[in-house]
Amino acid sequence: MVSLDRLGRSLEDLIGIVGHLKRQHVGFVSLNEKLDTTTPGGMFIFHVFAALAEFIRTIIVANTNEGLAVGFGPWVPGEPVVRRVTARSSPRWLACIPGAD
Repeated sequence: MVSLDRLGRSLEDLIGIVGHLKRQHVGFVSLNEKLDTTTPGGMFIFHVFAALAEFIRTIIVANTNEGLAVGFGPWVPGEPVVRRVTARSSPRWLACIPGAD
């Protein structure tokens, strides 16, 4: 397999799939993470990487949902989507950009 996050959607899925393979006397090797589940160390690293893959996927989903919520905020057809940035409405670092007043 190329990467753990391509094999399953959650930690539970990954453990179930690798457990099923193990019962069939088949080892799992990930090419990206360079891990082999036929060794005790490989199984340990598999569990750590699987947990990280699920964590990253959860963060991506949360960020996507936040972006969608912002994108579907109040908008009036015919008005520009991008609002003019003013020094009063912008962060302090943006106020020093020419034309951002």
